[in-house]
Amino acid sequence: THFLSSLKLMHQKHDCIAVVLRDLRDRNLPQQGLWEFKDPETGEMGIIDLSQKVHHKLFQHYTTQYETDLTEQLKKLSIDRIYLDTQLSSVVQPLISFFQTRHRRHR
Repeated sequence: THFLSSLKLMHQKHDCIAVVLRDLRDRNLPQQGLWEFKDPETGEMGIIDLSQKVHHKLFQHYTTQYETDLTEQLKKLSIDRIYLDTQLSSVVQPLISFFQTRHRRHR
């Protein structure tokens, strides 16, 4: 969310739309094995055992909270947003629907 201050400035002079890509692989961890990760805030490296269910629950909570926070911050900035799933065979229909709804709302 460090980009939001720049987005806020840009939105003052331009019509901005946030396109948020969702990928199931980013939301679901493998069920077993060791996973090495880097903490984006501290830069520290860590390893977790993915066979422990607690790690899956924490990860699910974190990803859900991140998405909720992002949505709320974009709403506060009055920036429209569209969520696109990378598993879709085509993004054309969701984009058409989004812009039709947006057009009706801004009349």
